Amino acid sequence: LLDAEPKVNLLRNAACTGDSIADVTATQLEQVNRGTTLITLTVGANNVDLPAIYAACATGLPTPECVAALVAAETYLLSGQLQTELGVLLASISELAPRATIVVTGYPIPFEPGLSEVTDIVNQLVATLNLGLSSTVDAAAALGVQVVFAPVDFTGHGFGSADPWIGVNPIDPVTFLHPTPTGYLVYRAAVLAALS
Repeated sequence: LLDAEPKVNLLRNAACTGDSIADVTATQLEQVNRGTTLITLTVGANNVDLPAIYAACATGLPTPECVAALVAAETYLLSGQLQTELGVLLASISELAPRATIVVTGYPIPFEPGLSEVTDIVNQLVATLNLGLSSTVDAAAALGVQVVFAPVDFTGHGFGSADPWIGVNPIDPVTFLHPTPTGYLVYRAAVLAALS
């Protein structure tokens, strides 16, 4: 979608579903170089072990396994580890591609409010994740990294709405945890707004 924009020329797509910040560092940095001028990055959700939360909480009930997965995610998000890992990644990208603007996209709040106790907790965890991403971007920018944060807003279009922009099949983790085609259009708009 971004490649269709007049000033964007997609040369490489190193993105990989399920990658953590460490995975991006280990396997994707080789794709950028001194000639790279734009990098988009959506990372952080897999650091909270999203598959474990999905597996434990798919029923929507606060089972002991689900509560443990949610507590583990909250513990990680409040530890500062996300900010440290992302800060190192952004500095590494900046060193390898000093001419590049890095756009870190946020995550949409996935569920309509009030669906269940569990989905409301997940929404709060995503909001906390976004705060961590945004604050890390601000800190990196203050150190001279050419990076911006692009919040992504699906308000009124979360799972459980009449027109969801995030996967509509809760038994399929691949599609359920990712945007619909309309959702990706919103991501494109968020990136373009961050670049303007």
